[in-house]
Amino acid sequence: MAFAVVTRELSKSFAHCQALDKVSIQIEEGEMVALLGASGSGKSTLLRHLPGFVTSSSGEIDVLGQTVQAKGKLMPQFKQVRSRVGFVFQQFNLVNRLPVITNVLIGQLYETPWWRSLFMRFTVEQRQKALEALASVGIEQAAWQRASSLSGGQQQRAALARCLVQKAKIILADEPIASLDPEASRKVMVLLQQLNQEHKCTVLVSLHQVEFAIRYCARTIALNAGRVVYDGPSSDLTPDLLAELYGSSAHELFNSHAQPESPSATHSQSRAC
Repeated sequence: MAFAVVTRELSKSFAHCQALDKVSIQIEEGEMVALLGASGSGKSTLLRHLPGFVTSSSGEIDVLGQTVQAKGKLMPQFKQVRSRVGFVFQQFNLVNRLPVITNVLIGQLYETPWWRSLFMRFTVEQRQKALEALASVGIEQAAWQRASSLSGGQQQRAALARCLVQKAKIILADEPIASLDPEASRKVMVLLQQLNQEHKCTVLVSLHQVEFAIRYCARTIALNAGRVVYDGPSSDLTPDLLAELYGSSAHELFNSHAQPESPSATHSQSRAC
């Protein structure tokens, strides 16, 4: 049994806040797993540790069979491993002034000679792969538009296309549907499911909408106050169980699209504990 992601006793503190408290998880290669939790539960913090965006206070992280963090330090091989990890941000993380195709091609910078990457000079073959990736997510017609002209759902599709050209073996999606309407959210989750099934990518997607976890992910890992409080079948996440796990915060996990969060509100929540 091969594991794509393993954390052992992972902990992280920010000033007076315990963001992660001895989190130990194992995710097999090829799984699609939901990371569920109310605001401030530690979902984003955990995801950002895996590619090395954040270092831990203690504990260890293995990604694709290699230790990338141990005892609060990044290992020398973390950059090599990171090149195979695609990260999808809630606020899309595209360069608005650049064409969509250029944003997708950025996923190939890690294997592009430095002199080409400096001037964003990509080969015909690379551009063709980017167009194919955009076609696979259904927005090839927008390839030459500025990224800022796309809707939120289209921008998330572009971010997923970037993961495809990156040849990512793991896709980490941090609240990718929190700012989208229900139909756009469904399309993004379907695309993640297709990447998992057709491209054999391991997918770990953080959500605070339990209905999407149940519909698209066979397994859910639930966090509360930085601790794993549930790890099992998504279908077992009944309202009674969620009330037991989250208490008065359980209501956040239902009907979350009734009033989409603003970027500023989401940012402040991600810093909360």
